[in-house]
Amino acid sequence: MRAINRLIHLGAARRNWIALLLLGGVLGCSGGDNLDRREVRGAVTYSGKPVQEGTITLFPIDAGMVASGKIENGRYEIPRYQGPIPGEYRVELTGLQATGRMIRLEEPGMAPQEIPEVKSILPAKYNDRSELTLTIDREQQVTVSDFLLEE
Repeated sequence: MRAINRLIHLGAARRNWIALLLLGGVLGCSGGDNLDRREVRGAVTYSGKPVQEGTITLFPIDAGMVASGKIENGRYEIPRYQGPIPGEYRVELTGLQATGRMIRLEEPGMAPQEIPEVKSILPAKYNDRSELTLTIDREQQVTVSDFLLEE
């Protein structure tokens, strides 16, 4: 059971980082897609403490593109060139914490390796079951929104 839990936690963490990498690859660095994007930034705390590492993902409620960024040291920023267009979004937040243990990762076609084990610190009501929303206003170039999460 412990091995399965490790893989579940690893799977969620890897899935989020892979999504960020793919998003960056699709969008590139130029931001030359001619969309009316906005910068989004703010703080993320859980039970009064800054979330040290994680992701924020904005899913359009109506039309638009998904926007995502990293949470580091309790702060997040989605730069304009990767940001959302004006509209309503559902917000998913993940928070990760190292357990201090190493786990063995074995994937087909790759040499086994030891990687740090991480666990999710935020409950599902803030990630895949999130009802958090955010409005990106057409009149503002930067949206600042803090997420002060409780247990």
